[in-house]
Amino acid sequence: MLATEIAHGNAGRMTREAVAEIMRKRILDSAYSPGERLPTAEALAEELGASYVTVLRGMDSLREEGFVVSHRRTGAFVAEHPPNHFECVMVFPMREDPAALAEHPFWHMLCAEAPKSNRSTAPWRIRPWFLEDD
Repeated sequence: MLATEIAHGNAGRMTREAVAEIMRKRILDSAYSPGERLPTAEALAEELGASYVTVLRGMDSLREEGFVVSHRRTGAFVAEHPPNHFECVMVFPMREDPAALAEHPFWHMLCAEAPKSNRSTAPWRIRPWFLEDD
């Protein structure tokens, strides 16, 4: 599906989710680099055919996700450590209670090795996900 097809909700109006999706894709595709200043909300509203408020709300979603940081006087920037560069997901095929992760040997090894990493290069975040049998 084309971005223009998913970008517009009811009655051809751009939604905040569509604005966030377009900007997230641009960040993921390296159209904007970490630390780079993003276009103003006014410029994005004109480019995307969205209202100013819709763009602001879409950017709020990206801030909540950790892709964007804002500074009052200087504007919005791609986060220095966006989640697509510094977050990984570990999938554990566990049938028992996810709380049992604390007892998983691999998790213990990972927790023991994490403090040894060079934290000055990246604030890595690890998020566990669990597979469920249906």
